[in-house]
Amino acid sequence: MAPQSESYARFFLVLLLTSLINFLFYTLLNAILSYFSLSPIMNLILFYGGYGISTVLAIFLSVTVIYHSFSTNRNDASSDSLRLEKKNSRERAPGEILFEGLNANNFFSQLKDGFFLFACIYIPLDFIGYIIPGVLDYSANSLNAGIIDDPQNYFQFELGLMIFTTLIIHFFVAFREEFLFRELFLTIGKEELRTPVVYFFSAVLFGLVHINYAFHPQNTDLPIFYPIWWGFNGLFIGLIAGAYFWKTRRLFPVIIAHWFNNVISAVVVRNYVLGLGFWEISFLYIYSPLLTIGIVGYIFKLFPIKDIWYVIRSNWGEYKNSISSWKTVVIDVLIVLVLWLLMAIM
Repeated sequence: MAPQSESYARFFLVLLLTSLINFLFYTLLNAILSYFSLSPIMNLILFYGGYGISTVLAIFLSVTVIYHSFSTNRNDASSDSLRLEKKNSRERAPGEILFEGLNANNFFSQLKDGFFLFACIYIPLDFIGYIIPGVLDYSANSLNAGIIDDPQNYFQFELGLMIFTTLIIHFFVAFREEFLFRELFLTIGKEELRTPVVYFFSAVLFGLVHINYAFHPQNTDLPIFYPIWWGFNGLFIGLIAGAYFWKTRRLFPVIIAHWFNNVISAVVVRNYVLGLGFWEISFLYIYSPLLTIGIVGYIFKLFPIKDIWYVIRSNWGEYKNSISSWKTVVIDVLIVLVLWLLMAIM
């Protein structure tokens, strides 16, 4: 098999096996939780925590199995080059990947980056979305936030309990999604595929999985604009978070930004469902101070936004230069659609 074809095969087999293992873990997790009589809060926490951890375990297992299978089938001449790849991400221990670049000396630096990524990028985009008529209603509808008789609907919890629950479950949501879309695609994928292609695969897929909410039964009669807006949000965030990770190799800050944003968004949706005025409550007490912090971050360059735009522009330029014909674009689009289907079962 040609080296490039083998690289594509390895990467796609990793994604396929990850999807299958993750589906099995998901099914097993649901069976275990349904067997025990747990409180709604404990059930929520164990489900989101178990699902997040199972996805990461599925990725590690898939990478180990696929790369071990390929390495054992290589001839002796290729074994030397394999040994030279020992420092690649797939050869490192899970802890090295999860906490890559994070230590006691730079913990607060990474926390700062995560916070200002959240305040400078995520919050303005979130705010713009929620002032568009109908977007808050679509968000509440998609998340089933208005269902009163569901004991696991954390949007209906008392505020303190809701924030506590949201902090826990959305940490695992952010952890799972960032590890999948940033660490897997932009580390393993970068080593295997053409560099700019995998960057855009990651961002586009992050947008597409947010469009999936359009297929939920409660959303089928709603205008298509709203899931498209969610998809655009996901694409934009995927480009920014991916560029930051590409530049710094730091996963912790993008998890922090994603986590904080999910929590804020959940509180704003809760306020809306409970009939609390957006401008009187959510804007005044949540968005206005955070938008102010974001503006300060821009003014004093507390977040490396210029570096982020440089990564996006350079990757786009490299991708355009790599296109030999229209067939290349068609193949890339087909690959994205296939990957989207795989993401649907993850």
